[in-house]
Amino acid sequence: MSISAKIELLKYILLASSNNYELEIYKLLNGALYSEADRIDDKSFSFRITPEKNKITAKQFLVYINEFILCMKSYFSNAKNLDYIMKEIIEENKKELDNLFNCECDDPYACCIYEDKKIKESIYKLIISNFIKNSKYIPLIEPFLLENDIPLKEINNYNFEESEKVLKLLSDIAFSQRGKGSNIDLFQNIEYYLQKHLDIKIQNQNHKYTIKDYEQKYLDKYISSYSKMLKTYTSKKKYLKHFQ
Repeated sequence: MSISAKIELLKYILLASSNNYELEIYKLLNGALYSEADRIDDKSFSFRITPEKNKITAKQFLVYINEFILCMKSYFSNAKNLDYIMKEIIEENKKELDNLFNCECDDPYACCIYEDKKIKESIYKLIISNFIKNSKYIPLIEPFLLENDIPLKEINNYNFEESEKVLKLLSDIAFSQRGKGSNIDLFQNIEYYLQKHLDIKIQNQNHKYTIKDYEQKYLDKYISSYSKMLKTYTSKKKYLKHFQ
């Protein structure tokens, strides 16, 4: 079955049970999740079978993404451009997305995951992944995490509680901006965009500047953005408890 056919069948399922799923899935199916639908076992649309190796059921696919969307809405309710942020997270974290889809549930045709810590942990890691990876380019992140009793680790080395703590911290940073600031920068993969930027500069290089110059100038914008957001969070931290 082609990917296009799988996407149309997923949309049919969504229409038939619209009360069970978030509308944002439609946008993601047409964009960031389009190629990901290929991981669905064709037969799972019609039959209750055990999926082939490295495949999942259509139900699993929809439930896992729906849970991701619900988590994003819960933790980042006042963040601007949430649809775009979700697209960025999915497109730039293929390994973490694979880890989520590789999670098994007791019944792949029911997927009651509300108490499944493994699936929740995978969703948390997917959401916080770019923020943690960006510490490679944003020197402010590591001391900021330590100030909030969170060690900086490789994303896979965080356990459930630590992942949840980073997610809550990210939520508070975004909330403290009160709908302003560059929340998107918290969720973008800086390395990905830096490389795209440098590729363009290499093609049109002005010999006045080195590639290192272009890199630093580009990163300075992100560093400035993070500095403003983290300062805003720190100044408003004591008030956040009143909004819990």
